[in-house]
Amino acid sequence: MSEVIAAAPEGVDLGALMARVAEGDCAAFAQLYDATSRAAFGLALRVTNSHHLAEEVVQEVFLQVWKDAASFDLAKGRPKSWILMLTHRRAVDCVRAVRAATDRDLADGARVAATPGADIIDELHLRRQVDELRLHMSTLSEAQQQVLALAYFSGHTQAEIAAMMGQPLGTIKSRMRDAITRLRKATPASAA
Repeated sequence: MSEVIAAAPEGVDLGALMARVAEGDCAAFAQLYDATSRAAFGLALRVTNSHHLAEEVVQEVFLQVWKDAASFDLAKGRPKSWILMLTHRRAVDCVRAVRAATDRDLADGARVAATPGADIIDELHLRRQVDELRLHMSTLSEAQQQVLALAYFSGHTQAEIAAMMGQPLGTIKSRMRDAITRLRKATPASAA
């Protein structure tokens, strides 16, 4: 562990780099990143136990370093210690967020599993709606049924339907509008 959190490479003054980063110096930020990111990644990896999460943590930490470099006070600590403290906090927050999400997913799954028949009731309700739609569709003209089927079941656009049927686009639009209006009037309960 002491090997990963070793001092900065020879000749690199992290305090001077941090001061330059605070002034917006991109080259200094790149040098600071090169000098400290490996230790930050190692720490994040140990806390999160995930390469992917550790990479995200390090990215977020260095974004924060870039944004908050001006607030860093060299009299209160060393830059590497500050970066590692930010990394540890962010990694712990990340682990807590992942655990909380997992707990929520497990609780939701248990709640769904504990509700017997919920899927059956939903399935029966959907079947009844489909049967009602079929009944109301049968009251439409064949041309209206064909236009709706091509649009809503086959996923074609109105322009594609017009080309397929050899009809003007305005005719297709009128058929669809009239068919939908008739279906809405026939199914007032579903509009609520």
